Amino acid sequence: MTRPSTVVDRVESAAAPRQVRPTALRTPESDCDRLFQDIVTAFGATAQPARVHVATLIREAQAVFRVDGRMVASLWRDGATEIADPAFAGAFDGERLHAAADAAGLEGQARLDHLTDAIAAALGPQAAVERWDGDPSAPTWQDYLEGRLFTAADHAFGRRPYRIDPPPAGSGDRVKDLWVLNRVAGD
Repeated sequence: MTRPSTVVDRVESAAAPRQVRPTALRTPESDCDRLFQDIVTAFGATAQPARVHVATLIREAQAVFRVDGRMVASLWRDGATEIADPAFAGAFDGERLHAAADAAGLEGQARLDHLTDAIAAALGPQAAVERWDGDPSAPTWQDYLEGRLFTAADHAFGRRPYRIDPPPAGSGDRVKDLWVLNRVAGD
């Protein structure tokens, strides 16, 4: 099994200086499930549900990029990017895009607009862009995980939503902010 290469891009927050952060390359969920089960079986372990830190669930979307109705990439307001279809791995260089925004002195919404336009251009004319541009009703990472951003084409591609539950009672302080992701069964 080969590992996908990671493109690096930058994220910015008001409290911290810019950091280098990789563009995530998301493997289709059906492939991840199969590989995870193979690994768990090989080690004779018991599979535990995935967890997500509750603070990440409120991260807001800037734009989602679709080809043939299927989500292929996303840009989040914190500057993080994700390639959601391996066929588009390497379609854009997030580090270069952020460097160009730095060179132009772009901050805030102007920076996000620049990144959105640059990613759309890199994906080509077949890419449709859904933008939220600071709209307070923009979807969050929780909306993404729960499948509210998925279309029929995404489901056909193998994407399935999660049900997000708080940690079990009595789990202790160590995991109180780690919410449990339970995959919703496919149709």
